[in-house]
Amino acid sequence: MIKFKFVAVLLCCSIFSFAQSDWYYDNLSESEINLEIENILTPTKILYIAAHPDDENTRLISYLENVVHAQVAYLSLTNGSGGQNLIGEEIGEELGLIREQELYAARRIDGGEQFFTTAEDFGYSKTHEETFKFWGKENILEQVVHQIRSFQPDIIITRFSPETNGLRRTHGHHTASAILALEAFNAAADPIRFPEQLGMLNPWETKAIFWNTSWWSYGSQEVLDSIVAAHPETYVSLNVEALVSEKGMSSSEIAAASRSMHKSQGFGTLSRYGKTMEYLKLLDGDMKARDYFHTNLRMLGSYAHIHLEKAKQQSHKSQLILQGLEQGKKDGKFTAQQIDALEELYLKSLGIRAFVLASDAVIGYGDNELKVEIVHYGDSSIRLNDVYLGHSFQNIQADIEPGLKYTYRYNAYLKENYTTPFAQLTINGINMDLPVVYRSSDPVKGEIIQPVFVVNQALLDIEKSVILAINDDKPKIKIKLTPIREVKHLLISFSDGSIALDKDLYLKAYQTYDFELELPSLDKTKVNIYCDGIYEQQAARKISYDHIPWVYQTKEPWVNIKRITA
Repeated sequence: MIKFKFVAVLLCCSIFSFAQSDWYYDNLSESEINLEIENILTPTKILYIAAHPDDENTRLISYLENVVHAQVAYLSLTNGSGGQNLIGEEIGEELGLIREQELYAARRIDGGEQFFTTAEDFGYSKTHEETFKFWGKENILEQVVHQIRSFQPDIIITRFSPETNGLRRTHGHHTASAILALEAFNAAADPIRFPEQLGMLNPWETKAIFWNTSWWSYGSQEVLDSIVAAHPETYVSLNVEALVSEKGMSSSEIAAASRSMHKSQGFGTLSRYGKTMEYLKLLDGDMKARDYFHTNLRMLGSYAHIHLEKAKQQSHKSQLILQGLEQGKKDGKFTAQQIDALEELYLKSLGIRAFVLASDAVIGYGDNELKVEIVHYGDSSIRLNDVYLGHSFQNIQADIEPGLKYTYRYNAYLKENYTTPFAQLTINGINMDLPVVYRSSDPVKGEIIQPVFVVNQALLDIEKSVILAINDDKPKIKIKLTPIREVKHLLISFSDGSIALDKDLYLKAYQTYDFELELPSLDKTKVNIYCDGIYEQQAARKISYDHIPWVYQTKEPWVNIKRITA
């Protein structure tokens, strides 16, 4: 059974985010379905490792994913919170949330997967030793090993050199990422290293690890070319410019569009046309692994694969994809990941448009009326077997005829706060996970689809979490409160028990109210908000840009007071 991948979700750091509309629709043309089939028939996996968002080489990733048909993933050790921001005022943690979503947006374009570790981007670092001191080397190494054992790549590629001197010495984070990749290459295959991972995972021996080098590490293009030509046992050169006919774009055009998603870093770029070379130096492992950079490593010769090849030749593909999937399960020809990919592709080939809709973009915990809407454009009916959401199971068993919209309304009890709920639909016996969304329209942007965000009783936004108090000034904070239900009594207090507001009043649902409150004589205090006796545990701030999903940053409503004597 598959969790249908309409959207990539990062479950850490209190981040809940998606794109405005393009993230939700995963519409594939007939030729793009053929491209997905080709990728499933080519089992090669490549893991690209670097330090930051925007460090990845989108030219190489786009080529390997769309021309070689490898399954490529980028592991960014940090989320980029120590960088700059050319599109807004967010820095630090908020910038990290933006840059994470820029990476997801880039992968949606070039087709790769995206992973992270918890390594902190603490700004520029001169040495890898300093970096490891901040990161905790063993902790991050363990996470990289876990990712290798989970993803099981045939090849690992580092963006930077593990060498620490000369032209190849760079930002401490960069060098550290390569050192960790090289150590993890060996550690992942060793059952003695991180044995607590074993059981759910197995040791994994990657065939080779390469460094994706370029002329600036050698002084000039001429020097690099001469070294590559003289040492074919160590270096691989690839022309990564090719037409991806299924998408009607060249690999370089795909790469430029992907790269241009890093807008906060000012990385919008032109497409390259003509011969474009990338170079790879073997760091460890078997040089025969260079064969994985070519397009002829395909699984063929079974009935399952024959069904999939036939599907590429037909305009109505769903039944042949299903036959290939079932035959592959029976014959044991596919891995669990390939079965997941085929189940997802089968559902996509049905032409399904499915929504689980809420009444607004922000809803409250407890009972909520939700609506399932499904329409499909195939040539035969499909069956909605059941819906699971909000700790309730709805057995439906409804046949949905082609072109007709099916609607099912029901009440779901949502227990989790400050999160984005998902529903699981089962269609033709295959699971499809969908976020609960709110659809709206904008007169300029058109349709906007947002995942709903769950709060207790209200959306609370504290303008500043650090307040300066000069001399004996009594500092004040500004908060915005948006109830999602009518409120008749509001209580606001602080950590010392002092009351800022305790009043019967009438606050309308989905209207934003501004409050300015005088803070107590503390260096740090928590703002306690009670709407009709219901405690709002978290503050949440929406970060909104058009090129990425809206991001809800959540944290406990603490305020620090910095007192300055002038």
